[in-house]
Amino acid sequence: MTIKNSDLDFANIKQSLIEHFRQSEDFSDYDFDGSGLSSILDVLAYNTHINALTANMAINESFLSSSQIRSSALAHAEALGYTTKSRTGSTGLVTATVDALPSEDVLTLPLGHRFTGDVDEVSFTFVTQEQTIAFKTGDQFVFENVRVHEGVSKTNTFLFSGEDNAYVISDKNMDTSTMSVKVFSNFNTSVYDTYINIENSVTIDEDSKVYIVKEVSNGYFEIFFSDGNVLGQAPTVGSKIQVEYLQTRGPDANGVSSFSAESLNGRTVTTQTVSASSGGSEKESLSSIKRNAPRAFTAQQRLVTEDDYENLIRSKFASQISDVVAWGGQDNIPPEFGKVFVSLNFEDDVDELSKQDTKNLISDNLTSNLAIMSIDTKFVDPEMTYIEIVCRFNIDPTKTTSPEAMQVAVKNVITTHFNSRLETFDAVFRRSNLLKEIDELSPSILNSRVDVKGQQRIEVDNGSEQDYTINFPYALAIPDNDEHTVKTSIFKYNGQNVYIKNEIGSTRLQIFDLDNIVRERNIGRYEPATGEVFLHALAVDTAAPLTLKVSVTPANPSTVRPLRNYIIALDEDSLIANAVIDEQTTRVIL
Repeated sequence: MTIKNSDLDFANIKQSLIEHFRQSEDFSDYDFDGSGLSSILDVLAYNTHINALTANMAINESFLSSSQIRSSALAHAEALGYTTKSRTGSTGLVTATVDALPSEDVLTLPLGHRFTGDVDEVSFTFVTQEQTIAFKTGDQFVFENVRVHEGVSKTNTFLFSGEDNAYVISDKNMDTSTMSVKVFSNFNTSVYDTYINIENSVTIDEDSKVYIVKEVSNGYFEIFFSDGNVLGQAPTVGSKIQVEYLQTRGPDANGVSSFSAESLNGRTVTTQTVSASSGGSEKESLSSIKRNAPRAFTAQQRLVTEDDYENLIRSKFASQISDVVAWGGQDNIPPEFGKVFVSLNFEDDVDELSKQDTKNLISDNLTSNLAIMSIDTKFVDPEMTYIEIVCRFNIDPTKTTSPEAMQVAVKNVITTHFNSRLETFDAVFRRSNLLKEIDELSPSILNSRVDVKGQQRIEVDNGSEQDYTINFPYALAIPDNDEHTVKTSIFKYNGQNVYIKNEIGSTRLQIFDLDNIVRERNIGRYEPATGEVFLHALAVDTAAPLTLKVSVTPANPSTVRPLRNYIIALDEDSLIANAVIDEQTTRVIL
């Protein structure tokens, strides 16, 4: 008897057993359905089915890429030296003001000072994670740009026994980034040594005081220390270990725009919000662990290759950034040797001050310690490059009652495609993938066609003539004898509504009015190979700066692959979906 290992459904297993018995003369005409033997076959098939599922699950959980249970993924990540991210508290920036007493010249806002804020009528507590000092200004003390962290302060105390140096913190909602570990030589002293997270340690020697934190299978977190032989010093037996941290509610606290502070030394603290709270997140997801652990392993806590920069920054600042891309100065345009360029795509709710803080942390605590000497890090903002889509599709009128509804549905498919597959670094637009999704949307769609244009935007100033250079991150189509390759949005020029197009069969750019009459024979040119568009001495009639859209035909509209720090997005204003009724599919009775 042969049972395919891909055919492990209970009913199929039982049927295979029946077919095996029927090959014997004793059971060739046996009625299995109405016999007692059927119950025995049920037990055999059930047992085989369960064993097959167990074996399949065990094999899947043996590898990080196929594991479905979080505890399995945690074990594989630990073997790769990867530390999973805990829930992260939201942070905000406030300026706090306190009236000064005549005798005071300096005032301290202590660590742990509490602030409160609401989101959808739900109150959240925020605290400071460091003390801030302010000097008297006039008759006030002004604490500028104080960062407050959402969460409630918690403390766990352990006795270091020396036998089992792992200690579990029974709190699934802790923010491990706010942990403070103090080791007292005994329970009666106030003198302590501060141990730091090994992830934040640049070098480790015999005098280092570090701890390691990791998530365990039940969702709690465990800290442990060196045994005294490696990873620095171990606490002495009988030491008191005090772990302080914030218990946070994660992303629920994002969006607090107004903070109130508790009194300071009996005086009212007036607050002004600098930036709303952001950056709160849940624990690292299973899919994120499976994606990031192998990448972090390849980096090996050093910054040498482009992938090293991307992997380490992504793993250490996951709550602030959604994506990162890096490239060497030799690949930059123009080249800048001795530098590594990094572009960060931040989460939507991260404010400008938090963005700058993140960049400073990357420069001060990461690249300056792990990168090769004489290699500087230069941050470059992400740049958007847009795609214009015109979709035409044939529909069978017998299978849909509303062509208009299908047009809306196709637009939604296109928008979802860009939101889910693009709008991140290194994402490539492939027209065939989009066409496949459109064709599979409904049986009423017979076939579809998508015309693709690229688009960049520039801010054009009012008044004086200026030169502009528009850089597309891909090659442009060569001049065509029938269609224009370059075309801008409409703007006012010398009192007329006009737009810019290239001359048919030429790279020269001209200004046309809405009747397609040339008003300026030479306003610039474009370079197909480099993707550059040059506008010379352009002056527009507008009371305010104008956003000019420059649309082009890519050299390869089927595959648009942007370079470096460019991110593809959909220009929804130019999105068109037209349904065409295909009468040839309709049978007519004569």
